[in-house]
Order: sequence, then structure tokens, then C-alpha cells
Amino acid sequence: MTPGATGSPRRILVIEDSPADALLLELALQEVAPDVQVDIVHDGEAALPAFQAPPTPDLVLLDLHLPRVDSLELLAHLRAQAGPRVRLVLWSSLAQPREVENAYASGATAYVEKPVGQDDLLRLAEKLLSL
Repeated sequence: MTPGATGSPRRILVIEDSPADALLLELALQEVAPDVQVDIVHDGEAALPAFQAPPTPDLVLLDLHLPRVDSLELLAHLRAQAGPRVRLVLWSSLAQPREVENAYASGATAYVEKPVGQDDLLRLAEKLLSL
């Protein structure tokens, strides 16, 4: 698959401050798509260098509530760099409706809630791969 083409992503960048959430998501993604490269950074400051490292991610999953960095500003910056071909998905365990609206206004492809159980996490991984 070429970047931006329809189908499963080749590289996913996860920007998540919770190591546990990031690890669980990585394991779920590896289970449903073992050939996908999953890169994880734990703060917004590391996000831009990781995003710019080749190959460009096909999908970015960004925590809506990162410490020290405004996730919506980071989202807008990623969108400006990536253009429309990269899928930018925000996720959170608790988001206010206004935050979700602002996420879409800042360039999000989708917003998803963080799952609670392993089965829900696997379903989320499958959903992400189909966006």
C-alpha cells in the first residue's frame, strides 16, 4: 500500500502519555495487524520528530489530554504538515462534546473513546485499521 492509499496503514504513530494505555493498544494492534509498524511516544514534545521520521505515518492516534502540550494545537500542526492523506484520530477516556467538536475543527479524521476491556480494545484496533 502506498501512503494515503485505501487499506490498512503501514505505520501508526501513537502519542499517549499513559505507558499502560500505549502498551495495551500496541499489543492489540500487533494482534490484529502484525505487519503494521507501531511507534509510540509519551509526550507531545516527542510527537513532531516521531511524525517527521520516515516513513510518514499513515495513521496517528493522539491522546486528547496530553500534559504540557495542547493536543488540539498539536493536531492542527500535524494536519498542516500531513495534509489530508494522514488519518489523525484523537482518543480519550473522557472528552466533553465541545472538545470533540474542536478536534474535528482542528483536523481530526475521527474521535474514539478509550476502551475499557481487552475485547473492546481489539475492536478499536480493527476500527482504526479500517479508517
